[in-house]
Amino acid sequence: MLKGFIIVTLLFLFSFNLVYSQNPTVIKGVAQDAINSEPLLFATVILMGANAGTTTDSIGKYYITTWQPVNQIVISYLGYKPDTMKVIPGKTQTINFKLYPTTTDLKEMIFTAKKKDYKNKNNPAVELIKNVIDHKSKNIIESFDYYECQKYSKIVFGVSNITEKLKNRRILRKFKFIFNNIDTVKVPGKEVLPIYINEELSDYHYRKNPIAKKEVVNAVKRVTFGGFIDDKGITQFLNYIYQDIDIYKDNIYLFTDQFVSPISLLSPTLYRFYIMDTLKIGNDSCIKLSFFPRNKEDFLFQGYLYITKDSMYAVKKIDMTINKDINLNFVKAMRITQTYERKDIGWALTEDFTGADFGLLKNSGFGIYGEKVLHYRNPELNIKRSDEFYRGDDISIKDDATKKSVDYWNTNRPIPLSKTDNGIYAIMDTLQNMGIYKRVMKVAELVFSGYPSFGPIEIGDLYTLGGFNPVEGNRVKLSIRTSNQFSKKIVLDDYGAYGFLDKRFKYNCGITCSLTDRTIYQFPVKSLRFSTQNDIEVPGQQLKDYQTDDFLLNFKRGVNDKWFYHKDYTLTYLFEYKTHFSYSIQFQTQNLIPAGSLFFNPSNYNDTIHSVNQIHNNSIAVDFRYAPDEKFYQGKIWRVPIASLNPIFYIQYIAGLKAADLPNTNGLLLGQYHYNNLYSSIQKRFILAPFGYTDILLEGSKLFGQVPYPLLQIARANQAYAYMTNTYNLMNFMEFVSDQYAAISIDHYFEGFFLNRIPLINRLKLREKICFKAITGSLSNQNNPAFTPGLFQFPVDKNGVPITYALNKMPYMEAGVGIGNIFKVLRIDLLKRLDYLDHPNVAVYGVRMELKIEF
Repeated sequence: MLKGFIIVTLLFLFSFNLVYSQNPTVIKGVAQDAINSEPLLFATVILMGANAGTTTDSIGKYYITTWQPVNQIVISYLGYKPDTMKVIPGKTQTINFKLYPTTTDLKEMIFTAKKKDYKNKNNPAVELIKNVIDHKSKNIIESFDYYECQKYSKIVFGVSNITEKLKNRRILRKFKFIFNNIDTVKVPGKEVLPIYINEELSDYHYRKNPIAKKEVVNAVKRVTFGGFIDDKGITQFLNYIYQDIDIYKDNIYLFTDQFVSPISLLSPTLYRFYIMDTLKIGNDSCIKLSFFPRNKEDFLFQGYLYITKDSMYAVKKIDMTINKDINLNFVKAMRITQTYERKDIGWALTEDFTGADFGLLKNSGFGIYGEKVLHYRNPELNIKRSDEFYRGDDISIKDDATKKSVDYWNTNRPIPLSKTDNGIYAIMDTLQNMGIYKRVMKVAELVFSGYPSFGPIEIGDLYTLGGFNPVEGNRVKLSIRTSNQFSKKIVLDDYGAYGFLDKRFKYNCGITCSLTDRTIYQFPVKSLRFSTQNDIEVPGQQLKDYQTDDFLLNFKRGVNDKWFYHKDYTLTYLFEYKTHFSYSIQFQTQNLIPAGSLFFNPSNYNDTIHSVNQIHNNSIAVDFRYAPDEKFYQGKIWRVPIASLNPIFYIQYIAGLKAADLPNTNGLLLGQYHYNNLYSSIQKRFILAPFGYTDILLEGSKLFGQVPYPLLQIARANQAYAYMTNTYNLMNFMEFVSDQYAAISIDHYFEGFFLNRIPLINRLKLREKICFKAITGSLSNQNNPAFTPGLFQFPVDKNGVPITYALNKMPYMEAGVGIGNIFKVLRIDLLKRLDYLDHPNVAVYGVRMELKIEF
């Protein structure tokens, strides 16, 4: 949702661009050494008179666009004389530069008739990087038994490429005062208007064996948005986007994607390296090493490494960016710099900077700029602390962290704030008192949450207001829930829905109470919830990751006329531990009523006269979940887990409670079935950089006892045209039932590894994917109506042909390939069903789509 906020902001700003833009000035070209025609990497290119600039890429090329009037372009490069060329405003043109070194000794020049091909063998630059790789274990922070330091973090977010025309727009006349805080330093050649800042001062602790990390936040200072957007949620989201970068790890997680480090074990295969110079940084003699990708579309970096000229082969400094042709959405430019200092037995990071310029299009005018600055100081080694100290959250915030005085911050910041950074606080305080700001934020809140806020209540969801299905016909739904203004510890939620074909009203009413001083969404949660629901669903479609009335799921293939009406009363207790282990206990009483063409017919009758109107099921469920080191980005009334490399373990035990099992209930709980069901799953993401990543889900279940098919394990099928990850997308609804099964789901995302290497195709920035899913199991005779009279017959179609089958030992399998990142929001999968092709109305092939915004 926060990502959605960024996109909405970009769309809003981009609309201004479209309003006043006429013919843009587009310039492209290449910068080369005038003597040997070698490309000049990362040269600075600026349009004079316009707030636009860029740098040349790994082969010396550049591309720049502006809608402002310009007539000159200037290029500069360290060690070379700058050059200026004339520009024709409003035209697309090519301007190439030939730069001369500032000092050139012609007598010393050696000309070669032919440029040599790049090879790793006998290449001193490659030998140097291999030495860096071999010495990583001695230079990283993990080489210390104990390490701790003081850490300062600053995140700044703002609108980039502010133009004079935008400043003078009539619609922004009431906001003109904010343009007094323009920053012209953060992005060379561009003006940036900062609108958000978050600062933290903390103590960082590390222990080698057993490995443990602990960060105690002593002070926090950030701007607020007047309650329209969760301030902590924005900080957590930005920390997620700008995760701390460790170049000594083989893979670097950045912008939700995996990049291969230039000092990874694979780097000699994926990068080209060149020795540029020797120089001194501080007291350390260093070798300057340039690097850039062999394939410029891959998730790789380009830039400079400064390696100590001694037996340590340590990284003293790194300055790197990404190629403009990389298969990365919305990121127009990015830069990362890090500096390390020598300590007793290794090297410690002292300064860390990550800055990125975002935009809907990489060559568009407006965008969003963000940066994260880290400073580490006063390092201490071999200070032992107790095991108790490292227990609990990796990051803890002191109670008075947000109450520190201005003098405290001025004294403890390692570097003073710039004038523009300091001005963000005052500007946002002023904006929050303006009526127009409140109205704009209400609209933004509505767009990316779907729930307009009316003080203590919120009404929506706009994205599930309407729908349709064969049983209800057209369906309307309206939800209401309380906000934090009503209560932070008690949440009331409700919805009402109506189907115009079945003419029935559906509803849900719930109340959730937090048993801590936090809200029911803030980790770790301890809550009690009671709800009652009367609604309709497809059997076997109790999906956790999707709303079943999502509008896109209304479009389905084939026959879809067998549903349940269900009436539930549910009581749930949830307890989460700081270790990210949690459990819940849930009691539910439920009535299931057949709907559409579905009937509950005992197997010893073939007519509907003896059909059962409903079944009654009471159950108690105990769930256990363990997700080590799981992180979230948090909203006001929601939280979303952040994908990580740690596995997630889940176990669920359900006991069906028959009325006879519950003495002294006086018939109030009319459970008809006694059974036990055990389910377990494990899911994990594996990084296979540079070949993308793989998500794997393993699951299995076993049911003990005799139950009718509605209470059996109904395989999660999907007949919608929208792709759903944890379902079988070519399986028919209610096609397979079992009382024991095992399943595997594999989704591998290549992230463009192959398509990036195909000329012309690579310009589309597409990303390929493959998937495979299989489930195998069985149904015992006691739960099979063919062997046990009195059980409900499996459903049949209108011609009496069975549509539900017992899963047998031959697995159901499907596989597929997909092309993603189409228009940056769409993925299309081509799927093939591999077996059980003799079942009626099966789709051997299918096309599924998924809308997904990602970097």
